[in-house]
Amino acid sequence: MELMKTTKSQSRYREIDIIKGITIIWVVLMHLELNPPIPDAAAQMGIFFLFSGFFFNPINTKALIIKKYNSLIIPLLWFWLISWCVALFKFDVPRYISEQHIDLSHTFGLLTNYSYLRVNILWFLMALFTTHILYNYLFYHIKCYKKELVIILIAIILYLSGSLLTGLKQHEPFHTIYENPWFPIGPFLVYQIYFVIGWYFKKYFLSNFKYWPWLISFIVYSIIFRWIPIPYLLKIVPYTIMLTALLLGIFRSNKISELFSIFEFFGINSIIVYVTHMLIIYSPFCQNIISSNGPVFGRWLVFAIIVLIEVPIIILINKYAPFLIGKKKIA
Repeated sequence: MELMKTTKSQSRYREIDIIKGITIIWVVLMHLELNPPIPDAAAQMGIFFLFSGFFFNPINTKALIIKKYNSLIIPLLWFWLISWCVALFKFDVPRYISEQHIDLSHTFGLLTNYSYLRVNILWFLMALFTTHILYNYLFYHIKCYKKELVIILIAIILYLSGSLLTGLKQHEPFHTIYENPWFPIGPFLVYQIYFVIGWYFKKYFLSNFKYWPWLISFIVYSIIFRWIPIPYLLKIVPYTIMLTALLLGIFRSNKISELFSIFEFFGINSIIVYVTHMLIIYSPFCQNIISSNGPVFGRWLVFAIIVLIEVPIIILINKYAPFLIGKKKIA
């Protein structure tokens, strides 16, 4: 299977950017409680980690840290700072910090009681950064017999450990993720398996990729998904892999990719959407729309507003403030 290079940049693959765009819009829907029953919402972050592993190439550790710091940590820090500035205008933050217990188990959670901020979502960027550093060390520095097998075993052990911390037996373990005392450690460990699978999938399966087996497998697995008698976090892994492979097969078609080309724009700029959409959702304006128009219709209105607002936000950040997302030039 040959991945399509986008005409805008020879370093990007169009179908993957489209899938990332669809997935980040799907994340917005989930945060608005508008997530569709199919596909399963727990596949969202797994898809991003799969693609991160997909493009992972072991390099010098110092070079990798600089590269990932610019692309992941700088956006995290800037938008965390922006969230704090917003809070200073909206809440009496100094009094809250001095009088309330600061729960350090929730990374970036000094203001977790204020739903307007919800900066806890930034755990994802830190998790991706740490994952790249971890596996770059394992691939680049560790020398041992059958190293690739050892790395798979390490990922499985981390995954099972994270599953236990997150709630292995719970049907929807991420429904109350912010209340989990092990957040974000549990999810971080869980998603290690996706990163490693993404790397091995590209290395060993992409060249012989066949679309129809993945389509049939996904349909069958989706039908029996709810009745498979194994813990939720175990059965969601093959589901996510099948869904990702299915989408890769669908969007390798030029005609279909053209129909969904708008998602390519959001996919290329998925980090901007990720770090900004919650601030829009919990703005007084959008919260008033939800309360005035009913929970369902109001949320759909807010979703439409977010999509419209994100377009100029992306354009303005890329043109006038690329440093906010760790870029030196226009995307």
